[in-house]
Amino acid sequence: MNEEGDEIEEEDAGDPDFDAFRRYIVMRSDLRAPGTPDHTRAVAEAIAIRHGLWDGERWSRPRWWAELRDINPHKPLNSRGWWRDIGQGEELWIPGPWPIVAARQVGRERGFGADRR
Repeated sequence: MNEEGDEIEEEDAGDPDFDAFRRYIVMRSDLRAPGTPDHTRAVAEAIAIRHGLWDGERWSRPRWWAELRDINPHKPLNSRGWWRDIGQGEELWIPGPWPIVAARQVGRERGFGADRR
């Protein structure tokens, strides 16, 4: 947890070489266009964007997909070369060189803590 009480989104994978990879849990807010042919591509892009790899004009790491795909060899690919499936709560590995996402409000991401008026 950080000083504000938010749960940290990423954790050290337990490996002594923390720079090699980090654990990431897919959140509901990462899921885009479910049921469409490009669903898993959109989710991968959302994760990369969450990690600050898109500046609105270009990718800061042009090989971001190859990096994400290669560090997650357990994920089978579809005929388009993207993951076959992905869901909320699924554990992925994030390449070590990617920026670290500082924190998030877990309750808000999971749909809890909505304003009660």
